[in-house]
Amino acid sequence: MHSLTAYGGEFVYHVEAIDVVQAVNTLREGKSDFIISFRDEDLMQSPFCCLKLFESELYPVCAADAQGHPVFDITQPQVPLLNYTATSYMGRLVNRHLAEVGGITGARYLSLR
Repeated sequence: MHSLTAYGGEFVYHVEAIDVVQAVNTLREGKSDFIISFRDEDLMQSPFCCLKLFESELYPVCAADAQGHPVFDITQPQVPLLNYTATSYMGRLVNRHLAEVGGITGARYLSLR
């Protein structure tokens, strides 16, 4: 942000954590200049331009048994999965990735919004 100020005087910015669909709509409508988002194929094409800032990873995590071993085996075709709802932004990204890599399918017990 500091370097942007050097190019054009005062740089005014506002940070708001909102639904990604709403953020993309405000970008399309010209109500915002940029958003910071996880990689999303919808944002990797015209009319948008992107710049990769960093990479992040999601890790499957589960409880350990008395010997310190995972209670569930991620190599099994089904494991209990605490998952995001299919309509949420993270749910769409995670489910798309699992489908692409032929990953685990979850016996969903609880969903996060």
